[in-house]
Amino acid sequence: MPGIILAHAALGTPFVVITVSATLSGFDHSLTKAAASLGANPVYTFRTVTFPLIRPGMISGGLFAFGTSFDEVVVALFITGAEQRTVPRQCGRVFASKSARLFWLWHRC
Repeated sequence: MPGIILAHAALGTPFVVITVSATLSGFDHSLTKAAASLGANPVYTFRTVTFPLIRPGMISGGLFAFGTSFDEVVVALFITGAEQRTVPRQCGRVFASKSARLFWLWHRC
């Protein structure tokens, strides 16, 4: 199980890094300086100023990573054993059985 977790983390990390770094590159640091000049401590500044502004980038990176991980049936097939049933592997099995039935029906006609 640690192998599949590491593989999916390695596949999803670039998506998270790119989207979060793009969000951080457009971040206006004068807002944190303004909050500090008004007497806000760093934790409060992060919670009320920084985090709400970078949250969309973090969410989109997480969604990209989830979508990539969900789509990687090949990684799940090579890394997992016969006893482990992951969601992409089950989806691949269902799709393969449905497409085989459709192929069989097509050639029967």
